[in-house]
Amino acid sequence: MNAQNEKVTFEKVIEGFKRITKLNVNQSQITDIISSDISKCSIVVKSLSKLILPTSDALIVNTTIRNDVLNWLSNLYHFSCRDVTFVENVADSVSDALFAAFRQHYPNLQYKGYESFTKHKPIIYISSSVSENLICSIQRKILLPFSNFRIVDCIKNKQSQVDSEIMNLTLLEDMIKSDIESGHKPIFIMACAGTEKLCQCDEILNIKKICEQNNIWLHLHGPLLQYLILLDDTNSHESVNFTDSMTIEFGTWFNIPEIRCLTLYYKSLFPNIPKPSKDISKNIDVNFCTMWLVKFFIKYKELTDRIIEGINATTKLHLAIEKNIFITIMNRNLSQNKKEFITTLNTKIANTLSIFDLDTPQLFFRFELTNHNTKDDLFLYAFKDIVNYTIFFNMCNLWLARTIYATLNYEAFILDHIDGKVYLKYDSYNDVSAASIGNIDKLCDSILKCISILTNTLKNRLKFHNIVKKYHNLRIVNDSHWVGLGAVRCLPKILNFRKDSEDVQNDNVQKILNLLNQRVYNKLMTCDGAFTIAYEEGLGYIRFGLMGPNDDIERLVNLTTEINDMITENINLAKEELKNEQLHKFDQQGLLRQLPIMKSLVNWWSPQKIVTKGCSYNMEIDEISVNKSLYKPNI
Repeated sequence: MNAQNEKVTFEKVIEGFKRITKLNVNQSQITDIISSDISKCSIVVKSLSKLILPTSDALIVNTTIRNDVLNWLSNLYHFSCRDVTFVENVADSVSDALFAAFRQHYPNLQYKGYESFTKHKPIIYISSSVSENLICSIQRKILLPFSNFRIVDCIKNKQSQVDSEIMNLTLLEDMIKSDIESGHKPIFIMACAGTEKLCQCDEILNIKKICEQNNIWLHLHGPLLQYLILLDDTNSHESVNFTDSMTIEFGTWFNIPEIRCLTLYYKSLFPNIPKPSKDISKNIDVNFCTMWLVKFFIKYKELTDRIIEGINATTKLHLAIEKNIFITIMNRNLSQNKKEFITTLNTKIANTLSIFDLDTPQLFFRFELTNHNTKDDLFLYAFKDIVNYTIFFNMCNLWLARTIYATLNYEAFILDHIDGKVYLKYDSYNDVSAASIGNIDKLCDSILKCISILTNTLKNRLKFHNIVKKYHNLRIVNDSHWVGLGAVRCLPKILNFRKDSEDVQNDNVQKILNLLNQRVYNKLMTCDGAFTIAYEEGLGYIRFGLMGPNDDIERLVNLTTEINDMITENINLAKEELKNEQLHKFDQQGLLRQLPIMKSLVNWWSPQKIVTKGCSYNMEIDEISVNKSLYKPNI
């Protein structure tokens, strides 16, 4: 922007702000207000053409703002940006780029519409690392069937627990060749600079060569595109022109909700359309005004600091958890020379694409026990009661995410699934406040405490099993869905208890077992809160919870067995009293009265002496008396 236009524009912004807000403030105060509320001031700028400026001035202002934004974005991302669109999400951005590719390959599209596709069917190639939800959203927006889409599988990695998310270029070339031979027209490839899960980067330069050979539009998306900002302006870098368009999630990264996503284009979207008229130029998009104000009031250093802060936050969390034997990190392999926090990223950048080799702002990890974690057979023996390892450690990861959410009151981790396993994903740009120094320290402290509790619990499972074996009235229960020391079932007598034994099939035995375990649990909860009760196939059992560093396992098990013995003894005593009462009744009434057939005849021939049971009231002496032969049932 030249000096004259800049002066006119800014003076008109101040004039419009005073007129709309009716505030009598000076220029410095208005500058502070503009920088603190960009959305309000972008509306002020848009209002200039209608409320204040004549047509000639409005045309100058709007043209200046648009060109200034395009030049600023080109310099910021080192990309020859000839056009830009502002959208709400990635699906809208990709669909806009697709329509641009359609117009390039089908010149009659604006007149014939999708009838232009009848001769040569357009084919769109998307990596399998892209989520199904995003692919479906793109398909719904462009209104083409899924037969126009080709999902390119990723490279298989036999050495890793999780397959690579990098697009298989050999397979891509074979697909393109096959589609061309079938009379179709390959027009669009969507590549990733930072995949959704592992934040890996496709081989962009090789994909660009394939696109140039076959006249295909290349579109990039992913968080690593923000690293283009880190290129040093003082060095002689050429513009990054290895793509036709790319999606930039500007608002998410830099906490500017007025601008969600940008789609930058290497070519103008409508090169053959005449220059807009003065009336059209007056109605400039409010998003251009917002970006123009961002250019004025957000410094370049603030943007780079935000990116470096995110990388540092993720690196700090990585260093905090990587030494734990139960943590498996999937997408970040820090070498010794990278374990120091990044302070000057420009020294690490040798060329444009090497910035994608920097540490990612995302951390993808899982809490689990594998052969890579430990080779201690005794330690592994403690998990023999776990039927399904995957389910058990999935529950551990769910407990981690929920506990940290409850502690910090914000969602620090995103849960993701690969091959049935739950993984935790930390993204330092998902929440701006989470990446600050104070919050990342709190997050590290919180997750270390939670991991310490889980680790301590798992390490004490063997001790727990050995202690339970000492008691004849406790049995281990297999429960893969419980994150804790383990689960036990209390038994009322010495027996080789099995789930399929004949005793368990008896309803009375099941009722006795459930009653006993429920009573033991109720009594335990009055002493300690480390227990819960659960049921499996109608049989109750007691779960032992997580163990802190100061908890005593033997005390909890002793407490359980003592209460179990006490309740079992009371039940047995009640049964014995009931048995004695039956014998006493037999002695009083005789043998014949106990036989069903003879009972009525004997009672008729020799009526039983009427005995008052319970309490009686004698009116003559005004006294309540209790019959000593009262039958007292014992439960």
